[in-house]
Amino acid sequence: MEGKVFIFNPENDLALAYGEEGYTAPPAARQLRRDLQMLPVWYCEAGSTVLSQCCDEDSAWLGGLRESFGIEARCIAINHLQNHCCDYRPWGWSRDLRRRLLNECVPAGQLPTVEQIDRWRELSHRRISQRLLRWVCERVVAPMPELPYEAHTVAEVRDYELRHPRCYIKAPWSSSGHGVYRVLEPQSRNFEIWTQGVINRQGSIMCEPALEAVQDFAIEYQCQGGTARQVGYSVFGNDTHSAYSGGIVADEATLRGIIVEKLGDARLLDAVREAVRQFVEAEIASSYEGYLGVDMMVYAAEGGERRLNPCIELNLRTTMGVVTALFAQRYLAPGATGRFVVEQGKEAAAGGPAVIEGGKLRGGTLWLTPRYADSRYTARIDVK
Repeated sequence: MEGKVFIFNPENDLALAYGEEGYTAPPAARQLRRDLQMLPVWYCEAGSTVLSQCCDEDSAWLGGLRESFGIEARCIAINHLQNHCCDYRPWGWSRDLRRRLLNECVPAGQLPTVEQIDRWRELSHRRISQRLLRWVCERVVAPMPELPYEAHTVAEVRDYELRHPRCYIKAPWSSSGHGVYRVLEPQSRNFEIWTQGVINRQGSIMCEPALEAVQDFAIEYQCQGGTARQVGYSVFGNDTHSAYSGGIVADEATLRGIIVEKLGDARLLDAVREAVRQFVEAEIASSYEGYLGVDMMVYAAEGGERRLNPCIELNLRTTMGVVTALFAQRYLAPGATGRFVVEQGKEAAAGGPAVIEGGKLRGGTLWLTPRYADSRYTARIDVK
């Protein structure tokens, strides 16, 4: 292999929901893919290559990063892939990405098989949260939330809502914030149409009780050689549609401190962290190599008691939390804390020019990807 090629394909969850080849991402997803295509430079290994649709422009931008951060990465256009023998590392794998790479004359031997991708797709189904939560409950002595329930009919969902008012229902495969529905009017026609549509397309729907969130966070892992290691923590916010709205960029001790402060029990966090790592190693790492994130939540039970939900969902792909964790380890100045933001808009509010000392970000705003003339999405880190 000549090296690793990193690919930013944020529509991967949507492609998994489709399940077959020939998926066409919606315009917004394609725009996000193009605008943030160079995001992998912040988490790829030294000497790696990033797939680019604007390679000339991106090469010039990479030259600036080489000077300021010492980043040794290159970019490559998709029509040049056939000239290289590479190890491909996308944001996430789907049948459709495999087809697109084959169409660019990438040899099948350099890509995972359809059977492997189908196995990863099954591990990406939201029912994995049932298995993980059950695993943790068997190993950690602490109050835990009720297991998610998999329903196969609208009637089952309505029955669940009677027992769990204002519950959440979730499509088995969906991207951040999409495919999540808060059941407020279970007798409405809109609810029935949406729920039946998900069941028709994906075979079932997951039901979960509503919890009073105190802090959303995740633990990021890397599977390699049959083992799982923790990459770091991710402390983030979700909007009203359960979509990722940005995260804190800080060293691991700072992020762990935020979680422990909200939870009030450091030993519980550590016990859950290790149980989840064991699950990932036992159930996933033997057949998968790459990053993944397990979203968790500190929540308030009745009476205000703080509890921990060890698995809101498991994302079998690279995540924004991986980006922030590795950025903090590699490029954030000691003692600095920032905020990572992905948003739509040409020129978002900024905190002044980036202050970079010794290859580390100490203050100001750092734009993480080139801003093209027709960009609609931007990614940045603001350090005050």
